[in-house]
Amino acid sequence: MKKKTVYIMLSIVFFIFGHASGRYLYGRYVALTEDKEEKFFLLSRTLDRWFMSKQRGRLVYKTLSENGYHDIAIYGIGYLGERLLDELNGTDINVKYVIDRNANNIDRDIKIVRPEDGLEAVDAIIVTPVLYYHEIKKKLSEKIDLPIISIENII
Repeated sequence: MKKKTVYIMLSIVFFIFGHASGRYLYGRYVALTEDKEEKFFLLSRTLDRWFMSKQRGRLVYKTLSENGYHDIAIYGIGYLGERLLDELNGTDINVKYVIDRNANNIDRDIKIVRPEDGLEAVDAIIVTPVLYYHEIKKKLSEKIDLPIISIENII
């Protein structure tokens, strides 16, 4: 009788633990999925606005130049960061360096630093991860006193 009671108690404990673990993991999965969906939505919306601006003759390098930004840094070398580098290549805008958390894993022909490294003075830092712009701006503002601009505001 004692063994049966122990098995029942253990079964209940494992059921509760399994249920709680499952709910926790499912909650994390849902949060990550929602974050990815929002990130994808913002990325596609930004690319669409950028393309429309370009079709109307508003070019990124002209906007930067008109605002006095000639030497810049780009924060983030994902899809938008890559496109921005390509867009500015061969213009009068000098991309002095790129800031990225994964600087050690990126192989590009440009200086890449991590956010916690020393940041050289530039006219502005253009932030390409639009979903995290406010967090990034807050952290960078603690380190350096420069204009920190979302790519959404440039296009």
